Amino acid sequence: MSEDAEDPIIFSAACPNLRYLTLSGIPLTLTFPRPTIINLKLKDMPGRALLSVIRQCPSVIRMTITESPSDFDSDLPTICHSNIQRLTLEFVKINFLTHLQRDRMHAFVRSLTVSPLTHLTLWAPNDALWKYHAGSLCTMLNQSQCILTHLTIHVIPLKSNDLIHLFRCVPLLTDLRVEQDGWYASDEAASLALRILVSPDPLHDGWQDNFAVEIAKIKQKRTKEFGVLDAIISLNNKIEVSEGEFLLPRLKYLALDFTIRPCGEMLLALVYSRWRPSISDKSCDNPSTDGIPESPDSQLACLKSLEIQYRYESDTEYSKNWREDLEQFQKDGMNIELIVW
Repeated sequence: MSEDAEDPIIFSAACPNLRYLTLSGIPLTLTFPRPTIINLKLKDMPGRALLSVIRQCPSVIRMTITESPSDFDSDLPTICHSNIQRLTLEFVKINFLTHLQRDRMHAFVRSLTVSPLTHLTLWAPNDALWKYHAGSLCTMLNQSQCILTHLTIHVIPLKSNDLIHLFRCVPLLTDLRVEQDGWYASDEAASLALRILVSPDPLHDGWQDNFAVEIAKIKQKRTKEFGVLDAIISLNNKIEVSEGEFLLPRLKYLALDFTIRPCGEMLLALVYSRWRPSISDKSCDNPSTDGIPESPDSQLACLKSLEIQYRYESDTEYSKNWREDLEQFQKDGMNIELIVW
């Protein structure tokens, strides 16, 4: 339902079979709860109308909010929802809002409490989402005390603190997808996510015994072949992660979309540090509710699946080398999918 209207529209029809509701720029008022609706998409909704619709749809499992309204009061009551499992937040026009409007959007995000949430998708142009919403998102996740297992980010922030802050809020995450926008993509942003996820202290279980040696060989090989290491190496050395800290310790499925050349050395370092076939699935398939590992053996899950997408123009001799290095992991059981487009 999409309509240009200023006065609230009263939706009083019963519609007992209504399961999907999409509203775009319409101040709709639901006069009574609609427990049959399970999928809700709201775009450019006025603040009061948005709150009314969310509260009157208690059975919603999937919800997408595009352009959270900027006409809220700064102090909002908490919006508690007991059934939302999948939430998508899209902030398309955030760069064009005033500071006051952004503050009000912060208030809206912070007001959400969605305890059953397991899947979260975040989208914003360039790194605007992280400049204006990183803190609000973490507040929402912490107060929801949800067990978030799947996260999709459409733009990587260039500031490591923002990404580290978010990853610390989701210690039970098992599935991470990073889908960069081609217009805003950069080698620096892609390498940032990789560097942060490299395990700082690999377990010594065969593969990890030779972790440092193998990475040193890779760097030496690349230096000899190409003259110099990537500029990303010096950049990544500036990224600070607390010593011994595991970010996303339960991560098992990782998908990265590189619109520019993949960061070969950093990609291999991540795979080497998180590939531990000796760890049984039992230690990570039944995570503790508080996200704290119970024993050293359960501190880090085995990365089972890696999906890399990159442009055909990036399929050079450089990429062929690191693809060959990944073949040993495929032979040993890791699911690796390389998609050239």
